Amino acid sequence: MVDESSFHEFYQNNKKIILFLACLFLFFLTFFLFSFVFSSFKREGTKNKKEKNKAYVYTKGKKQIETSGIYSYYPYLNLEGEDAVRVNEEFLSLYEEEMENTLRQVTYDYEVSKDFLSIVLFQKEINKDTLKTNTIITTYVFSISNKTRYENNTLLSLFGKTEEEVEKGRDEKLLKIYEEEVKQKKLYKNVCDYACFLRTIGVKEKVGNVSYYIRKKKLYFFYPYDLFALSSDDAEAIKDNFLFPVK
Repeated sequence: MVDESSFHEFYQNNKKIILFLACLFLFFLTFFLFSFVFSSFKREGTKNKKEKNKAYVYTKGKKQIETSGIYSYYPYLNLEGEDAVRVNEEFLSLYEEEMENTLRQVTYDYEVSKDFLSIVLFQKEINKDTLKTNTIITTYVFSISNKTRYENNTLLSLFGKTEEEVEKGRDEKLLKIYEEEVKQKKLYKNVCDYACFLRTIGVKEKVGNVSYYIRKKKLYFFYPYDLFALSSDDAEAIKDNFLFPVK
C-alpha cells in the first residue's frame, strides 16, 4: 500500500524538479503535435494556393450513395488560376450529377512532385439492372508555379517518352501481375495462359488514350481493366494495379 504522507513529502521536496519535467514533457508533446499536423503542408509548400492553411487538394464535401454506407467525395483544387477554376467546376458538376439506373462513387488521390501537382479521379459506376461495373479514371496534372494544366502530349514530350515506352510499361507490369496470380495458384497456366488472361481482364492490343500521373518525379499512367477478374481485398493494392510506369 502506498504511503500518502511519504509521497506528499517526496513531492514537496522535489516540487520544482517535478514541475520542470512536466513542463518539459508538455513542451515536447506540443512541439511534436504541431510538427505532425503541419508537416504535410511543409512538404508540399504554399505556393499559389488560394487557402494557404489547406492542402493543394482537399475534400470539400461527401455524400452517401443511397443507403449503402459507401460515400462519394467532392475534391477541391486549392490552386490559383483559370485552369483550376474550370477543373473545380468539373469536379462539382460530377459530384452533383445524378444518373438514372446507375450508382456512381467518386474518390480521388493526389500527389505533389517538385512543381507538378497530379490529381486522379476514380469513378466507379454500377448499373442497377445488370450490376455491371465500369471504372473511369481521369487525371489532371498542373504546374504549380505557372498555375496551368498540362496536356497529355505535352507531358510525354516533357519527360522525353514515346508511346512505345507507354506500351512497354503496361505489358511488363501486366505480365508480372499474371505471374503473381499463377504463383499464388489463383490462375493455372494450363487452364488460362497469358493471352487468355489479357482477354479475361479486357486488355486490348493497343494502349490507346491514357491518363498521365507524376509520382516521385517519374511519369506514370493509369490504365483501367477488369479488376473483378483478379482477387484482392486491399483497396490500396487495387488502386496501384491501375498505375503503370512509362518505361
